[in-house]
Amino acid sequence: MPLGLWVYAVMSPQVLSVLIGIGVLGCTVMVWRRVKVPGNASVLVGAGLVSGALSASTGTSVLSLVGFAVAGQVNSQSIWIGLVGLPVVRSGWFAGNAVFSRINPDRFRNVVLVALLVSAVVTLSSALSS
Repeated sequence: MPLGLWVYAVMSPQVLSVLIGIGVLGCTVMVWRRVKVPGNASVLVGAGLVSGALSASTGTSVLSLVGFAVAGQVNSQSIWIGLVGLPVVRSGWFAGNAVFSRINPDRFRNVVLVALLVSAVVTLSSALSS
């Protein structure tokens, strides 16, 4: 079983949400503080493992979706949400690119940092209140 599917199987949704919220908050602080991470092999391997496990455990990659389907975790509601959400994500992507090319880079950075901070706080508060 891939690491991400194992994480999904053994962790409660609450714990997984808390870990994601902490991760987003930590990375937001690093971006805000302009932390430079060395690009050596151990850092890249570690980041790849964490990224792969989280993307698989949250179903944000095609391979993980196949894994969820094989494990019996995909139902018609999940498929419907994915089909409805795909055009919304694509529209947001195009809108973001259009805005990015027209906005001051520092202002855009601040908007993204605030959005990430709000996302982390909402995820953490939702997970901790359930």
